[in-house]
Order: sequence, then C-alpha cells, then structure tokens
Amino acid sequence: QDGSAVTAADVLTTVAIASELGTAGGYWQSITAEEGDAAGTVRLSASQALANLPTMLGSLPLLSATQFAGLSAAQIPDSDAAKLPQGTGPYRITSISSGGAGLARRADLLAADTASLSVAGTSVERIALYFFPDAASALLGWSASSLDQLVGLGIADARRGTAARGSTIQLGSTVFSGIATNLRPGSVLRDPRLRAGLAALLDPAAITTVFGGSVARTPVSPLSWGWTALPDAKSGVDYATGRFEAVKWKQGADGWSLPSGAAASLEILTLPALAHPVDAAVATQAAAAWTAFGIPTRVTELSPIDLTSRLASGAFQLAVLNVDVGIDVDLYPLLGSGAVLTGGNIAGIQLKDLDLLLNRARQPGDRATRTAALVALQKWLAETNYILPIRFRAVELLTSSRVTQVAPMLVDEPESYLRAVLSFRLATP
Repeated sequence: QDGSAVTAADVLTTVAIASELGTAGGYWQSITAEEGDAAGTVRLSASQALANLPTMLGSLPLLSATQFAGLSAAQIPDSDAAKLPQGTGPYRITSISSGGAGLARRADLLAADTASLSVAGTSVERIALYFFPDAASALLGWSASSLDQLVGLGIADARRGTAARGSTIQLGSTVFSGIATNLRPGSVLRDPRLRAGLAALLDPAAITTVFGGSVARTPVSPLSWGWTALPDAKSGVDYATGRFEAVKWKQGADGWSLPSGAAASLEILTLPALAHPVDAAVATQAAAAWTAFGIPTRVTELSPIDLTSRLASGAFQLAVLNVDVGIDVDLYPLLGSGAVLTGGNIAGIQLKDLDLLLNRARQPGDRATRTAALVALQKWLAETNYILPIRFRAVELLTSSRVTQVAPMLVDEPESYLRAVLSFRLATP
C-alpha cells in the first residue's frame, strides 16, 4: 500500500523471517529460497519433497522487504516499521492501539479490486475494530453499542449475545473430533460392523448443541474444496443390535458377550474434563450409550503425556481424538500404514487399498482428479469408521440485523504444529 511493486525480495524476506521464528514447527528452516533465473521469480528447494508446500506458501503472509530492511525478526515488534501495519489489502490501517483499530478504504486500488468491494452498488468505506480483554467485556460492548459483528466467543457466550440482539452464525473449522479405535490384532472391534453399531448409538448432535460446531461424517472439513455430502449414518438401537448379532455377539440378561462367550466391556480414554470439557463430554456420552446398550464402558481421564503414551504403544481400545486436518486435506499421516516406523498408525490398521486411496488423495493434479480421489476416500472412511466421527469445531460469529449482503468468511485457519511436522516427514516425491 506504499505504492511499491511486490518483488522476489519480499518473498525472500518473508521466508527468512519465518525461518528465524521457527514458524510451523521449523518448517521454513528446511527450505532454501533464492531468486529465480527470470525476473520476479523465486526458487525454493529442500532436501526432500514437501507435500504441503503449496498450502504453506498460500497461508504465509507476505512481508515488505523495503519496510523491514535490515531488521531481524526479534527487532521487528519494537521497530517504527511495525507501529502502523501495512499490507496489500483493500483497506489501509489509519490507527491502531490495544483497544481498537480504524481502517479506511484505499483510493489507489486497481479497477478489479474496486469492483470486488462493491455489492449491489454499495461498498464499505470505513471499518472500526474493537478489541476486548475478555468475553464479559465483549458481551457488554455488544449489548450496549452499535457493533455490527462480534467474533471470538464460546458457544455459551454467543447464545447470551444472541438473546441480547443479533443472531449466531457458525463459521466452519478444520479441527475434527472423533473417537479413535484400536484395530490391532486381538482387538474386539476389528469388524467394521461392530464400529458401525457403536457409532449408531452415539448422538453427535447433542454435543454440537451444547458446545457448538457441526456434526462430522468423516475427517474431511466442509470447508475443504474436496468435501462431499454423504448419506446420513444409520442410527438407533435396532440397527446396532443387528450389526452386533451379524458378527455372532450374543445379548443376554446381563449384557452382550463376545463370540467366545466372554463378557464384553470397553474403555474410552480422554483428557481431563476440567481442562477439556468437550472431549470429556464426548467420552461420557459414548460410555453412557454403550453401557445402556449392554456393553459396560468406563471413561479413563489421562494427562496429555499419559494419553499420548497409551496411543503410541497401542495400549487402548478407544480414545477421544482432535486433529486439525486443514483445508487441503492430507489424511495419510493419520491413517496411512507408514505413519510410524512400525508400519502402523493410531488405529493400527495396515491396508494396501486404504494406502492407495490416501496417496491418490494427496497427489498433485487438476481439481477434478483430486476431488474424485478425495470423494472416494470419504466414502471408504464413512463405511469403515476407523475413527467414529463426532464434530468439526466452529468459530461463533454474532452478526446484527443491520448487516446485509455480506457473507461471513473464515479469515485464518492455521495448520497445527503436528500436521506440519508430519507432512514434512512423511512426504514422498
């Protein structure tokens, strides 16, 4: 917005600062960036193929080499250059403080940019942002002022705001929650009919009603370009009973027994309820439903370290899991047979057919080819229930009735450290 052209130097400066900061778990430290042979181009190289490099580049904010010339990442926050942020967007920041910021529409935009800002002959000339220290202050401001939109609240606070004025809109997320199953040899849940029966007894809608979000069908977010609508999963006690009876489980007065005659029981692991109420609620609901069905199920709360240890060693039956799968979905780190040195994954499955679907879905190609591959993978996962799907987290946005002709959009959904590291380590040429 200072009128200078974007150059290769801006890209090199950005990558260098991201590397210095250790952004995305040190992802950018593994990349060498230099000017390309043609003017205005950059060449990136790494010691091995990086499956999600296009996605990472697309989500890395571009910094100005001119603005930050001679400054290290550690020096930037206290520099004069950072006092009033600049960018390439349609609005210029005119003021900023700990309490808010003002933005005004730029007058030097290209014709295409100007056209994209206009909706039905109208456009927003100025924007005021207000920053609140906590939810209570934000709700007070929402109730007592003419704020048009408020984002950052939890589901309970968002409902309080809705009662005061406006309505709640749920913006999507790529954080998937589900119940992982252990399918290693000897597991009682290896038959997919059993997992379909367990899933049929769950009520994900009750979880989203209390905690927000949307009901998940597979670990692919509705925000993804490759998401596809699938038939609703079958549910109910009668359906679950038929699934269990089909694999020779027997139901008696004291509950279900295995084909061997041993009494059936399950354990579901989760993080502590005090710090992770949603995870604990998922586990508690599942345990109650399965116990009522005749399979006694206990919930075991573990610290993150202990839970990780149990998952890594395969010493579990079921566990509540949260994974940021991203927009450009790559589920190989989660379900591929080569995810760890032992040749397994969190569920312990080793299937060439599944690996083939996972690899096809992550391979570069045109949109139609990649979409078809991801649709095929979603259908497979919906039928097999390696991870019993629960929900995708949502970002709650309050919007007043004064706002019209504006579609809410998720501005930023960064990839998790875990996914960045796994993608880096597991990518193949």
